[in-house]
Amino acid sequence: MNLLSAPYTNIKLNPEEIQKLLEMVRSFTVFFVILVVVCCVALLAVVIALIRISISKQRQKESDEYASHIINAQEEERSRLSAELHDTVAQDLRVAVSLAKDESQKELLRACITEIRSICYELIPPDLAHERLSAAVQSLCQNFRDKNQLDVSLAILDDCESVLDSARFLDSQKLGIYRIVQESLSNIKKHAQASEVSVIIRREQKNEMSGLYISIEDDGKGFSKNSLVGGGGGGAFGQNRRHGHFGLQGMKMRASHLGGKLTVNSEKDVGTEVKLFVPLEQI
Repeated sequence: MNLLSAPYTNIKLNPEEIQKLLEMVRSFTVFFVILVVVCCVALLAVVIALIRISISKQRQKESDEYASHIINAQEEERSRLSAELHDTVAQDLRVAVSLAKDESQKELLRACITEIRSICYELIPPDLAHERLSAAVQSLCQNFRDKNQLDVSLAILDDCESVLDSARFLDSQKLGIYRIVQESLSNIKKHAQASEVSVIIRREQKNEMSGLYISIEDDGKGFSKNSLVGGGGGGAFGQNRRHGHFGLQGMKMRASHLGGKLTVNSEKDVGTEVKLFVPLEQI
């Protein structure tokens, strides 16, 4: 027993060695404490990132649902107004025409009826479930040209006509594209003071931004970026602060609902370009 224990009992450490050993133990302890803290911080960061991603996805979902609700509400209100104008005001004007004795009064009343019909047509688009979207856009541009005496050119390039008319497009998607073009033309009429308007529809398949591109450009007075942000100034989205801002937001909402993106580029006294991009996978 004494022989076995002798080697161990004879081990002696001097103070310097004991101090080194304690420092080594302390270093390992600090290292593991730091390692645990770093792991906890990293885990907390991952958890926070996951929570933020989850919240962002939930907000995006709520935003999409809100956009869909607003768009549907807008269409319902347009439909209601169109029905009211057609069934009440237009009918009353027809009765007034039959009762009027003066020919000039009849002509004025007929002009009012024509204008109301035009408004009703703008409120309620063609039946895109049965009519080709490309034909509807062509008709929209033609009517805008005739009504406003503006030089309007429409170019549907490559195979975009078949894309627009594809059965893969939902009716709501067709309506969204139609409304964006319609709202852009309406803003040009109200604010841009343009003489020429061009609508170009093309398809890009050679880069990462593959998809459908629709450009509505005018040579009007344009506006600065500050005017766009503030809602004032001139151009297709200026002058009428509240209408311009709401019109642009509505168009962006529709573009988002399409899974696409709407951008507006303008230069004061040069003109404005509205671009709609819809990803190819959405088509």
